[in-house]
Amino acid sequence: MRICQAGGLKFGFLCYCEDNNYSLGTTGPGHAYFTLPTALEDVAAGRGAVDVLVVSVHADLEFMETPSAPRRDAFRKLAATGATVVLGHHPHVPQGVELIDGSLIAYSLGNFYFPAHSSPYMAENGPHTGHSFLLLADVSDAGVESFRRVPFEIAPPPQQRPAPLTGAAGEEMLAYLAELDRKCADDELVAGNWRRIALDHLATYLQRVKDQDIGVERLLEELLGRLLLVAENRSWTAEVFQAVKERWDAQRQCRDEHHRPQYVMMSRWEK
Repeated sequence: MRICQAGGLKFGFLCYCEDNNYSLGTTGPGHAYFTLPTALEDVAAGRGAVDVLVVSVHADLEFMETPSAPRRDAFRKLAATGATVVLGHHPHVPQGVELIDGSLIAYSLGNFYFPAHSSPYMAENGPHTGHSFLLLADVSDAGVESFRRVPFEIAPPPQQRPAPLTGAAGEEMLAYLAELDRKCADDELVAGNWRRIALDHLATYLQRVKDQDIGVERLLEELLGRLLLVAENRSWTAEVFQAVKERWDAQRQCRDEHHRPQYVMMSRWEK
């Protein structure tokens, strides 16, 4: 934990990155890999040594307007364990903010210094890859007293520098951020978004297998390993598994003593 002092308060900083598709490895020197049990232990151990504890986590899938259901749960647990501020990043777009019992959770800060327009990958997933906010919080040893956001926009090329949004544009962006707060607090909406995104990712990978004509060896060594063993993908593949299980269990309720549940599903698809 990095500790520094400012304004008469002692600040502690913990920073993690989820194992993802671009990780070089998790066994040698590198950054602190995010696992919830370890992070909770670190927060519990470090909270008494500082007045304000800030936890930064790089995790989750990109371009979602709401956090994944498991990450929202994880961030709330970090806050409940003693994190004063939890900062999320990696989605490349802003997400909602929650203030819970003196702990501030920003699920995604979005892009700040980033080629939001000149990068085709960012531009294709706009427009909010170029929108976000500066997060300002008033803190004490009792927690976060209040917070406010300064909306900004990354200018188009050639400079692509971030600048605050003012006037009507600023008010419009603040209204959008408030809507993200509301969506983030909606359990049903968060769960529905996460299910949809997980199934979309499955469809993308299945299409990739078809387009690239991936053989069995590559399927075993690369693709399935990535999907089942890398933390970034395990979260959404677990959601896909849950979706399959729910449908399978529903089919079990059908009165058919001679066929397994998939028989009813296959019959429906063949019609």
